[in-house]
Amino acid sequence: MVKTLALVLCLALVLPAGVDFDTVDDVLSCGSAADIDNMTPMTITWRMRLDGNGESLTLGGIILVKGNVAYSDFTALRQRGSADDLNFIVNGTSGEISQAWSISTSTVPKTYVLVWDGGIANDSVRLWENGVQKAQGAYGGSTIGTQDDAAGNLCIGNRDSDTARTFNGVLGCFAIWKAVASANDIAILGAGGGCRQAVRQTSMGTPLRFWPMDDGVHGVAVTTSVMDESGNAGHCTPSNNPAFEAIQVGY
Repeated sequence: MVKTLALVLCLALVLPAGVDFDTVDDVLSCGSAADIDNMTPMTITWRMRLDGNGESLTLGGIILVKGNVAYSDFTALRQRGSADDLNFIVNGTSGEISQAWSISTSTVPKTYVLVWDGGIANDSVRLWENGVQKAQGAYGGSTIGTQDDAAGNLCIGNRDSDTARTFNGVLGCFAIWKAVASANDIAILGAGGGCRQAVRQTSMGTPLRFWPMDDGVHGVAVTTSVMDESGNAGHCTPSNNPAFEAIQVGY
């Protein structure tokens, strides 16, 4: 009995958390100073429970965006119109690179690792789900040109210009490095487990941005902020009452 209780308590301590977006207007706005240095290689990891289609059937639901999506210069990770389509796009002054993958809804979150090597080839952007590489989908690539990373806020779960692209589900444990993850890094991140432990075990050093998203507890509205623990002060301000959610990794 005591051992069983101790095990339950131990599991509860490492239970991942995230923010639940309502597919209506929820957004975390992290400000224009939350630079992600858009035009250089990057690795992004996050945990995601995908509940269904994004708010807009044509525009989808934003997972993360930096830049002014109303114009040209932006980097976006988004769930497109259907729930089973994930898209990463870097849009510059003279062109863009865009890669898509087939994903599926789930009752438990999955861990994703996206690696962009800075190039524009078909395999320049790759995605792993729970440590397994996803097959490449629809691709478009051209000379990107320049991009103004300071233009527009960094937002999670939506964009803040008209909040019409809300994500549908729970997002947690976001980290962004300006580095290309090694095979070992991808294995560490893809294995799940404690968010901070996995992020700190990689060879890429301190992330440029790191939002564990465990500031609150299950069912509590995000009323103050979601903290950036990278030390670079990219803290996010919530709008329209997204809620903290306790989530259980199912692998």
